[in-house]
Amino acid sequence: MQFEFFGRKKAFLLAFLFLALLAVSPRPIFAREGVNYWYIKDFKSELTVNPDSSLTVVERITADCGTCVGKHGIFRILPTVLNTTEGKIKTPVELLGITDFSGQPYKYQTINDHSQGTVTWKIGDPNITVRGENYYQISYRVKNAIRQQEKFDELYWNLTGNFWDIDIDNFTANITLPAGANSQNTKVEYYTGYFGEKNHDLAAYEWTGERTLRFSSLKTIYTREGITASAAFPKGLVAPYVPTMADYFRWDFLWFLLPIVVFIFSFRLWKKYGDDPNLKKAIMPEYEPPDNLGSLEVGALRANGTVKNNFITAAIIKMACDKLLVIREIEEKKFLFTRKDFEIEKTATETQIAGLLPPERKIFDTLFEKGSPVRISELKKDFLAILDYIKRAVQDELVNGGYMEKTGFTMGVKMLLAVPIFLIVLFFITKFYSPSGLFAFSSLFSFLIIIMFASIMPKRTLKGAEAVWRIKGLKLYMESAEKDRQRFYETEGIFDKLLPYAIVFGMTKQWAEKVRQIYGDEYMRAHAPAWYVASASGGGFDVNNFASEIDHLSSAISQSASPSSGAGGGGGSGGGGGGGGGGGW
Repeated sequence: MQFEFFGRKKAFLLAFLFLALLAVSPRPIFAREGVNYWYIKDFKSELTVNPDSSLTVVERITADCGTCVGKHGIFRILPTVLNTTEGKIKTPVELLGITDFSGQPYKYQTINDHSQGTVTWKIGDPNITVRGENYYQISYRVKNAIRQQEKFDELYWNLTGNFWDIDIDNFTANITLPAGANSQNTKVEYYTGYFGEKNHDLAAYEWTGERTLRFSSLKTIYTREGITASAAFPKGLVAPYVPTMADYFRWDFLWFLLPIVVFIFSFRLWKKYGDDPNLKKAIMPEYEPPDNLGSLEVGALRANGTVKNNFITAAIIKMACDKLLVIREIEEKKFLFTRKDFEIEKTATETQIAGLLPPERKIFDTLFEKGSPVRISELKKDFLAILDYIKRAVQDELVNGGYMEKTGFTMGVKMLLAVPIFLIVLFFITKFYSPSGLFAFSSLFSFLIIIMFASIMPKRTLKGAEAVWRIKGLKLYMESAEKDRQRFYETEGIFDKLLPYAIVFGMTKQWAEKVRQIYGDEYMRAHAPAWYVASASGGGFDVNNFASEIDHLSSAISQSASPSSGAGGGGGSGGGGGGGGGGGW
């Protein structure tokens, strides 16, 4: 009986020792069976502290996905920005290579997420599936890896990363400190467990050389667990990190070149197709538009081929001055408010209509398409529908008249057509590259550069440049009319004659006041424009009121030609640099 008792006691002790060994074993006693997802069988990391405060890291990962189907590889995530109590610290990461253990390169995709401050390497071919054990060697260099403390320098590094989605059965890390560091002058701390924990049960460390450390896992590191090490050594063994512009923006600094390249390219196109002849002549007063050009042509030639809404108003006033139509001011009272509108009545003969240029004829036909008379408020968006036609027709008149070159308009259109292509390319870039602030700024700035050069691309000929010079002279004369009173007295109906051009120049009130100062109120009342009928409450013709009503008319017409709106120690596990995580796919 005594023998049987001691036999049972011995068996119990053996079982206890077996379980104790299992608990402290550096890796699982039994191999995994029935693997149905990725896990890391072995993770070896070699870290070398460089004299420039950078860290070279080589990770050798044996990952096993068993007999799982549809698996392609693993992904590794590293932080490039650390959030510390001192603020954000940039730790630029440079990939040196991704291969298997024999040096054969893997296919991989790099994803920079600047909003999160991470870089991800997605390793594997989406068209190729893998099974069983796979071997990955990831080599990279991290700048600004050493933290410069007041009394010492420190490698504070997350060796494994606390954000792996898969388990790590076995882990070792060999750290080579800078020359001059050793076990006597270097203080080592480490922390294991989930993020922020200060445990020591997952790993142990030992000095394996004068300046080399080895950290080894004591058991499986499960998902979201990790090992962080701190090695504080004397100051002066490494040089402080000095960031360059390239480091600060990483590869983003290349986006800084985008608007420069776009500007140079656009400028060269403009010099070739859009640069006007340079007339080095002083502006002299001109008393009439060059070559008897209409207000539409004068406005468009002055605006480099663009047709603005007030040019249409000027064209309508020009037709009124030429006795093709009459404009009546209408006031309607609704409750306590007075609503103002304008009624336009057709008075032109067929001969007069036939003499209109194509853009003017289009405006005239649009006015009276629904009959005569017509109210401006009833036109709604009728002019909006013909703006493109008017613009092309005016440009054709200027090209056919020898004032502008067609190639400039063509190149401007091509540049505008390039904008959606440019945006599509940027869209696809963002599919593989998480945009940074510099990327967004450079793209927007480049877009604006293209728009700007496209708008000034239309080119005036020498004849066109001469005409613009004379147009500037006409504006000068209208601005300083009181200095040349004799010209006023010699020119009959000068107010009506130049009023459309005053509208184009945006100086309707100024022109009306100049004329009133020269002729006087009595003369102006006696020679009120026959084509304009004021409202019954107007109290007779007043040049200032008339100028204001012309501005109201221009505003009303503009609303009919404008689109509506088209409408956001002191550390812990997971601390320090490095770390990150990964998983399988």
